Amino acid sequence: MVEFLFICAFLGFVFVVIKHLSDKWSHKRKIARYQAETDARLATVTSEPVGEICFYVDGLQRNFKDYSFVGESLNLWVPKDEGVKVFDKVYIYHRDGPGGCLGLVPSDYGFKVFRHLLNENYYEIRIEELSDDKCKVKCALFSREETLKRKKRDTKHEHPAIRKHARPEIDKFLDVKRKTRIIVFDLETNGLNGESSVLSCSAIKYEIDPSTCGMTELDRFHRYYYPREQFNPQAFLVNGLTKEAIDQKRGDATYPKYFTDDPDFENFCKGVMRFVAHNISFDAQFIPLIGKKKFCTMMTNMDIVAVQYLERKHQWKWPKLSETAVHYGIQFSENELHSSMADTELTAKIFIKMLDIARVS
Repeated sequence: MVEFLFICAFLGFVFVVIKHLSDKWSHKRKIARYQAETDARLATVTSEPVGEICFYVDGLQRNFKDYSFVGESLNLWVPKDEGVKVFDKVYIYHRDGPGGCLGLVPSDYGFKVFRHLLNENYYEIRIEELSDDKCKVKCALFSREETLKRKKRDTKHEHPAIRKHARPEIDKFLDVKRKTRIIVFDLETNGLNGESSVLSCSAIKYEIDPSTCGMTELDRFHRYYYPREQFNPQAFLVNGLTKEAIDQKRGDATYPKYFTDDPDFENFCKGVMRFVAHNISFDAQFIPLIGKKKFCTMMTNMDIVAVQYLERKHQWKWPKLSETAVHYGIQFSENELHSSMADTELTAKIFIKMLDIARVS
């Protein structure tokens, strides 16, 4: 009986060893096949994958909107198997914070991006649009020449040049010869994704003369609204808007309770094609009528204000509204920041300063 048990145990051990070796061999064959397929596909590609591509992220993770925002920089990652990078999936990860994996590069673009990463060339990928179930990103793939330039610059710890004005962006924004109307605006919202409710909307309409850059105020819009969803405690820490605060600010107002039900802002914007805001890509999520003529006092001032150079991202930090105001010598009250009308007025003053500096340059 003992001999029988010993034989059974020995055969069981042999079976486990054989299975382990078989699985390992099978896995190596799989990796070799993937590697051969990858090499074969690489051999058929003669041009270097460069330029910009836009796509919707595949396999979005649950609650992806809680950790994402328009303009956010992301990372790409290809896993290694047995120390070898083989083309299977290209993952998209949040660069900072607790978000982790956002999703996958769709198969139509996967191999192009994989080849770019295999060559260890530089890239930049950012979120362009967010909705309830979709996330659109823009990915810029840099050439080998540009990658080497950036690596050389990074090695020498050279920062991009600091500009004195934003004349090119202003000329592109005001590409008219006669007087035109612009709207400077700001929103306070109940969250960072485009599905969050607008709690406050403020705007100032100006007439601007492109020949002199003189601006004349025409009208104002300033209203408070309730969220359709629960109040977001994280948003409250920024804007301080609660139900009680909104009740007080609305007073006896009879306009709609919700921003999406109020047609008056759209009527306020009729006939205006040009909009100005600080981080306008974020605010534009909530206002579909805003077209291509957008001027962002945040993005255009990155290398003008030059608050801090982020070595890991190889770019200047996005300047806060307050930091931009300080750069241009504009006085403001810290207590009024993140009040939509105060922020609108401050953004307008910054824009006027930028016009003055560009005009004399």
